[in-house]
Amino acid sequence: MTPEIEAILASGATILVNAVATDAWKATREGFSRLFGRGEPAREAATERRLDALVATVDRSDPDRRADVREQECDRWLVRLSDLVEDDPSALGDLRSLVEQLAAHLPPQAQTWVQTNIARDNAELYAAQGGGTINVDKGDPPSGA
Repeated sequence: MTPEIEAILASGATILVNAVATDAWKATREGFSRLFGRGEPAREAATERRLDALVATVDRSDPDRRADVREQECDRWLVRLSDLVEDDPSALGDLRSLVEQLAAHLPPQAQTWVQTNIARDNAELYAAQGGGTINVDKGDPPSGA
C-alpha cells in the first residue's frame, strides 16, 4: 500500500473517531454509512449499528482513558477502511472526497491535521497537527480529542 493510500485511510479513521461528540457527527455518520453501504441498504444499516456502537464505546469510557479508547477505535476503523478499499478500490476516491468534505465540519485543529497528512520515516505514517507530530500508525488521535 502506498503512503498516499495509507494517509487517506488514516485520515478517514481519525476523522471518524474524532467526530464523535462534535457538531460534525451527524454528517460523519451519514457519510461513512453511505461509504461502507456502497448502495446496499443492509450494509448501510450494519455500518450505522457499528457507528452507534462507536459512540457508545467512547461515551461510556472513563474520561481518564478516553484517549486510549479513541486510539483503539481508530485502529479498528483503520482496519475496516483498509478492508473496504481492498475489496472495492473505487471506495478510495469516495473516502478521499468524504474526508475533504468532513474536514470542514471539524474544529480548526482537527481540520489542520486532516489537511497536512504526510508520510515519512520508514513508511510509518505521521501527521502534523498544531505544530506537533503524531504517529497515526499507532492510532494516536490529534491532541484535544
